[in-house]
Amino acid sequence: MGNAEGAAPAAKSPRQGKAGPRPSPRFSFSAAQATIIAALLAAFGAVVGHVVSGWTTRETALLNAQAELDQQARRLTHEIAQQNEKQQHEISLERQRFVQQTISAAIARGTEEEQRRALRFYATIGIIAEPYAQKILDLPQDKLPVAAQVPTAAIAPFGGRLWREGSTLGGLTLPRLGIVDGKVVSQGDIDVDFIPAASIGGPFEAADPRFIVLDFASTDAAAGLVSAFSRPQTNASVHFVISRDGGMIQMVPLDRIAWHAGTSEWKGLRGLNARSIGIDFVNNGQLHRRQDGVWMTWDGKAVPEARVCAQDTPSGNGTVGFECYSEAQIATSVALVRALKQSYPTVTEVVTQADISPGRKIGPGPAFPLMVFR
Repeated sequence: MGNAEGAAPAAKSPRQGKAGPRPSPRFSFSAAQATIIAALLAAFGAVVGHVVSGWTTRETALLNAQAELDQQARRLTHEIAQQNEKQQHEISLERQRFVQQTISAAIARGTEEEQRRALRFYATIGIIAEPYAQKILDLPQDKLPVAAQVPTAAIAPFGGRLWREGSTLGGLTLPRLGIVDGKVVSQGDIDVDFIPAASIGGPFEAADPRFIVLDFASTDAAAGLVSAFSRPQTNASVHFVISRDGGMIQMVPLDRIAWHAGTSEWKGLRGLNARSIGIDFVNNGQLHRRQDGVWMTWDGKAVPEARVCAQDTPSGNGTVGFECYSEAQIATSVALVRALKQSYPTVTEVVTQADISPGRKIGPGPAFPLMVFR
């Protein structure tokens, strides 16, 4: 018989029902596997860190190398500039010396007209294009230094007695000098001024200077010499200028190099600028005797016979003259050298420009009493 009406439907088998969601699979590692994985990750991190560190180190090394190269390039450029400046300075000094000799030769012989013609010829071809030479050519006839009558104003004044052969320090009163912070100071005995030169070098290469170099300035006025050293285009300087009245002008501090020695050598050392203190004396140096017997400076000024220290030439066929130094100059220079030696024990010797530049320089000349300093 069939199912009775209203009977409950038969229950469905579980297989006939709809299947539910499956759970996600779970992975698990053993302790050994976890250790291996951690070791691999650590090794990978170390490799990455090493690579990054290597890049950083290399970059730092490259930057340091570049900085060192830049520094060397700047140092080389500076050294080249200094060398060029020194060479230009030497060329300028040599040209000045040649011009002085040329003018001296032109005004030492011949008639007035011949002398004027020689000066103008040298100016025309450019040998004496220096400003002072041009000034000579521009002078009116009555002021020309080679004229027969030299004006009295051309004779420079001088202070104190002359230092003659046989003079001793016993008759001199030495000024009291001291050195403070690289500058000389006087206790009121003489005038000491500080006027900085335009061309001042760097510090001494050695700890302190070893020599004192003496020279004459081929002039009869301290003002003109100081003015020249105060101009940058002069390219020269000196530590001290001692005038005829014994006064002193310091132009370079004692811890800095002055450009006074030029091309020089002494006892195997070259370039004495870097190892010496320079002292210039206001003195006309070597003189030339005109045909009328008047002693003349290189630039045409007359020097009184009383101020000339003359001596026969080595060949015996002539007389050469140098301007004498004043006792005031010698007294100041002796006091200065003593003060320098006391403050700078490294100073071992007093030399002349003729010693360190033989054949090129003759200062301070035979009229200077070098035996006083040695």
